[in-house]
Amino acid sequence: LRDELPALGTAVVQGQITVEHARAALDGVRRLDPQIVADVADGILALASLVDPPSLRRTLRDKAIAIDPKLAEEAARRAEARQAIRVAEVGDHTALDGTLAGEAGVILRLALDLATEKARADGDTRGKAARTADVIIGWATHDLARHGPGDSLRDDAHTVRTHVHVLVTPDQLAQAAAQINGTTPSTGSGNATSDGTSGGACNRGPGAPAGPGSLAELLDADLLGQHAPAA
Repeated sequence: LRDELPALGTAVVQGQITVEHARAALDGVRRLDPQIVADVADGILALASLVDPPSLRRTLRDKAIAIDPKLAEEAARRAEARQAIRVAEVGDHTALDGTLAGEAGVILRLALDLATEKARADGDTRGKAARTADVIIGWATHDLARHGPGDSLRDDAHTVRTHVHVLVTPDQLAQAAAQINGTTPSTGSGNATSDGTSGGACNRGPGAPAGPGSLAELLDADLLGQHAPAA
């Protein structure tokens, strides 16, 4: 107050405005060019004597943002960072809460106003809030009917890379190694070859040895693409 708005400080001392008004004025012109603040000091004092502190802070901040593009950009970034919609389960009910910044909020308000007015039926005496809830539920119902509830398994198959887990015991590993070395006949269906693959169908049942060839078959892209969604 002493450096930028001495007239406001004098007004506080004389009881013309409150300390809360002075704090609101300082918040409103924060980071604005000091010369600009000094030039409009009389107007700030006049406004402070007419409105409450929150209104004073909001009005001055809006003016400051309009004057300084950098302040406007910072305000937009902060608003976007705070933009969020939260949906919470509260007992048997669902609570909606959140904030949309700038144009996004304008779009939502306009869409809700138009849809709420369009859906109003003759004789409906409910308030706007209740009718707005119907509109939102209608939007959600329409979207579900169009897209369906979805198949999470099928969706995951397209968006998440498939993982193959091979579970073996030490005895099975020893048996597979012996089979690869040609010292033990294959216990799987078909005839074992020198590289551990099967001459016929690969036995993937519990306890069956798995050589490099059978693992390669499991990792085949066509096989995974055919069977992974139904696993």
